[in-house]
Amino acid sequence: MVRHVAAVLGHESARTIDRERGFVDLGMNSLTAVELRNRFAAEAGVRLPETTLYDYPTPLALARHLGTALGVDGDRAPEGIFAELERLEAAVAAAELDQAARTRLAKRLAAVQWRLESGGTAGTTTAALTQATDDEMFALIDQELGIN
Repeated sequence: MVRHVAAVLGHESARTIDRERGFVDLGMNSLTAVELRNRFAAEAGVRLPETTLYDYPTPLALARHLGTALGVDGDRAPEGIFAELERLEAAVAAAELDQAARTRLAKRLAAVQWRLESGGTAGTTTAALTQATDDEMFALIDQELGIN
């Protein structure tokens, strides 16, 4: 959501948007409000009411409302996680990564995904997985599957 606010206001990054500052104070007007609603409708497939920015006057309030409306449980998925994810997406989009950096980043993201899907916790397991070579990972998989 914040990246859409940044885009309609002409900011290069969502990081420049204060999530607790009012839309009007951020420079939103009726035309940019319509553009924001249209962008969100195109991405999420949900048409927002015309009064949305008045009913939820800050990006944070709107994000919380949309999370509830779309069935995202705020207790299971704290808003801060999604804010950090948006910042990460913006950073990746802006970064000029060589192949080695892209591979390293992909491994780290895969480790995060694995932890998320398995219900694992942060710790040394993730660090070990992100630093493992391909051969070490295949050996671990073989061991887990009982293939020797």
